[in-house]
Amino acid sequence: MINLRIRQILTYVSIALTVRYINPENQSKISTEFFVTVGSIQGLDMVEIIGKYLAPRPQHTNHGRLFVGYRQGFYTIQPVGIHMFGSMSKNITTFLNLSHPKEYTGHSFKRSCTSMLAVSGTDLLTVKHHVGWKSNAVAEV
Repeated sequence: MINLRIRQILTYVSIALTVRYINPENQSKISTEFFVTVGSIQGLDMVEIIGKYLAPRPQHTNHGRLFVGYRQGFYTIQPVGIHMFGSMSKNITTFLNLSHPKEYTGHSFKRSCTSMLAVSGTDLLTVKHHVGWKSNAVAEV
């Protein structure tokens, strides 16, 4: 996701946001397309939240990456890198005063997302596609 670019956001209207993302490091080069709709997460308007994130973005940013740094109340032009993404879960757990924040890694997001999909009743094929698994053995554990 660190390489997600603004041009990959295909549609931005008040109803829905469509994003197509191809991970260049992904061996299968599978295109991932996802839709963000109004109120898609328990009363949160994700389209509005993404719009608020994009609005104050510095105009003189010289790259197309979507995620940029935020320091001392201002956005920077520096793109968010892989290490920052990897440390986000640790930073969140530290902020929330949870125990053992160093045990939370970038992989924590993938595990949490997969668990939420499974608990919501999503079928096995969708879960496997979402996280890039090919084997049922891993998915059924």
